[in-house]
Amino acid sequence: MRIRIAALIVVCTALLLSFNTPSKSETQYANQRAACQTGGGSEMVFRACTDLLSRDAEALDERQDYHAKRAQALHRIRKYEQAIDDADRALVLNDEEAVTLVWRGYSKNALADKTGARADLERAQKISPNSTYVLFNVAKQMQTWGDVPLALEGYESVLELEPGFGDAGSRYLNLLYDTLSPKEFERYLAEAEVKWPGQPWAHDIRVSYELRHRYDLEKALNAIEKRMAIAPNPSADLLLFALIHMKLGDEKKGIEYAEAYAKAENKIQWRDKGSVRRTIDLLLGYVIYGQGTEWITRSHTFAALGATDLARAEYHQFLEKGGLHAPKLHLDIIEGAGVPVDPQARAGSTAHINKAIDDHIRHIEQKLGFSNLGPQSG
Repeated sequence: MRIRIAALIVVCTALLLSFNTPSKSETQYANQRAACQTGGGSEMVFRACTDLLSRDAEALDERQDYHAKRAQALHRIRKYEQAIDDADRALVLNDEEAVTLVWRGYSKNALADKTGARADLERAQKISPNSTYVLFNVAKQMQTWGDVPLALEGYESVLELEPGFGDAGSRYLNLLYDTLSPKEFERYLAEAEVKWPGQPWAHDIRVSYELRHRYDLEKALNAIEKRMAIAPNPSADLLLFALIHMKLGDEKKGIEYAEAYAKAENKIQWRDKGSVRRTIDLLLGYVIYGQGTEWITRSHTFAALGATDLARAEYHQFLEKGGLHAPKLHLDIIEGAGVPVDPQARAGSTAHINKAIDDHIRHIEQKLGFSNLGPQSG
């Protein structure tokens, strides 16, 4: 009797587990739904939505959603006519779906049907006047068309509803900069900093504006500090601090920030680096030089800062300590940056190697350094 009861318990347990464990088909169905819901631009998403639409048991609201998501996927893989067909099917099932109207508008615009695209976007905005997604995407399209007043109005509406939505704030201020006089833009930028002090984009635009146009480094430094309190970005912040302090004449602090930036930038995040990148790091760093690729970042940073002697010292230290293959690797790096290397440098001529180093430092400074800061000509 005990044996029979025990066996019965085992059978019942197995049955209960089978009821609670998703079958293979249920798992596949769940995966297809998850893939389709992304609306991403891949054949996998397209196939997932197509497979779901082939199921007769799907409810009408679900079918409408699958058509809408497949329309997005088709648009992203540039099959615009098919995307419009799917959007049409979705809108037959729910003609008040504003997001689908936005995507159909995008597809029509891609086929040069600006009139149809504008009609869809305007209708979407009437249906969902408080949807940040709709307002933002309509504003982006208006900006693309050069309809600046409507684009600005749309971005302003988004910011009133959700100041941190996407890059609406940056787009709004950048568009104002392109449109207004410097004096007028300065007023709008100052208002944005006061109105949205908790938004990093307002302070980031201030940093960019001061570094590239007005060149008030103290204001730029103050804006970085404000943005750091909201959304710190350690490596980028350290580089900006290095740039500004060097330009303010505080070379010691600038160098400290530059070295800290090199360390922060070169911390190996294994999951973020593919096997090839890891191998290069090992070859250039731990095997050859013993300190990762930090010397490259540090030398490039010094070059960008205009600290030519420090950059040159980093290069020469690598050549002295890097071993037999260091000169070739070094010249490969220089040539890979688009700087010509004389064959005599490859042959081992010290004078030509030094010239290649100086040319590379000059190239980095011109491309990344102070020459890009301050009022821009043209």
